[in-house]
Amino acid sequence: MIDVMQEQHMDLFSVAALDFDLAQRSWYIVDLGTLLFVANYSMYPDDFFNPVYDHRAYEAWFYQFKRWLVDAYEIAYGQPVPEDDIQQGCRWRKDFMYWAYTTYLPYIPPAQKDYCKRYIAFYESGNMPNC
Repeated sequence: MIDVMQEQHMDLFSVAALDFDLAQRSWYIVDLGTLLFVANYSMYPDDFFNPVYDHRAYEAWFYQFKRWLVDAYEIAYGQPVPEDDIQQGCRWRKDFMYWAYTTYLPYIPPAQKDYCKRYIAFYESGNMPNC
């Protein structure tokens, strides 16, 4: 949460954050995991979600993107980003989306409901990639 206060014609901000990934770096792992999970999920060859790409294209594109993104994070934070941290961030996003879709499925508009049901089924099949 961000609370804005004004004192002597200056805007002052009080920031409170939840550290979901326990990295103590704002949204360090959750941000990285979200970007990688969504990219992975978007490119992963699958009959419903992405029937266009084959596994060779997927592996070339996704893993190159992952390397570029992780390299940029390592430069920004000045230290290596362990693969375990990356996997934790991806699992967080994957699990969060599953929770959100299963929780709110009765309230989701019909046009999006089929997509959510397929996500839930893919997740529960155990075949959904992490990153």
